[in-house]
Amino acid sequence: MNGSTGPTGPTFLTTPVYGSASTSTAGVTVVAGSGDTFPFPNVPGPVANITFQGAAGTATVNVAGIYSVFYSFSAAVGSSGTVGCMINDSLIVHSLIQIDADHLTGSREAVVRLAAGDVLSLTVVGSTGTVTTSGNGNTVITISAIAN
Repeated sequence: MNGSTGPTGPTFLTTPVYGSASTSTAGVTVVAGSGDTFPFPNVPGPVANITFQGAAGTATVNVAGIYSVFYSFSAAVGSSGTVGCMINDSLIVHSLIQIDADHLTGSREAVVRLAAGDVLSLTVVGSTGTVTTSGNGNTVITISAIAN
């Protein structure tokens, strides 16, 4: 005897999307409110369905889905401000890293829903602050799709 078919289960990611980029350039300074982003020109690979524009400091996802966005930041001595991850120039609120004399490094991870074409970047947020990269290679962004 056969019963009725149950509901359709969850769908899983069928198109891989992943990539990581970093910077080892010392002395890149971003001032709060400038609209500038931190570059990440080093893309060690592999990368799938993400377009990094290293000099511009942006990463464009090419497939909609739910993503894990991880970043770490290492600032030079004398830096002060708040670094945040942006989606299309809008802040991911829970992505903030406070930089000051006692805290020159930090990392954050956010799980976010992204549309195809969304652009991620790292910048100094708020009304004040000037942050300079340390150049030790610890400024990294890693993007991985985890679900449709």
